Formats: sequence, C-alpha cells, structure tokens
Amino acid sequence: YHKDDIYKAVSCIIYLNDNFEGTTYLNDEITPTTVKPEKNKLIYFLSNQVIHCVRKKPFKRYTIQFHYGYESDNNS
Repeated sequence: YHKDDIYKAVSCIIYLNDNFEGTTYLNDEITPTTVKPEKNKLIYFLSNQVIHCVRKKPFKRYTIQFHYGYESDNNS
C-alpha cells in the first residue's frame, strides 16, 4: 500500500481486462475497499491522498494509466 507524491495528484486507470482482483483502497478507518475491474471501466482517485495498491496475482493485468500532477512554485 502507498500514497503517491504531489507530482501524481490524480491517477486514472482504464481496465482493459477483468480477470484479476482489482485496485484496493484504504479509507480513513484503514478498511480496505476493492474496485472490481470491468473491461473499459475508468476509475480515478486522489493518489497523493488515498492509500492504494494492486495485489499481486497470477493473472495478467492490462490497463492504461495516466496521472495529473502539479509542480509547486517556490519563487512565490
């Protein structure tokens, strides 16, 4: 499980297959919630604020992932 740094503020994932467990998130009470993968499903989350992981399984996981972030301006 991990959180991303500020350079990955929002993560987006498109599932291309659905024969794996999915992406697991932890809420504020550290209770795991798993998003069920469905082919062509798009999910997004605040990856620098939400603890998340993908569990290792013997199945192939095919996704398209992209991230949005920002750089801080230290000159202000």
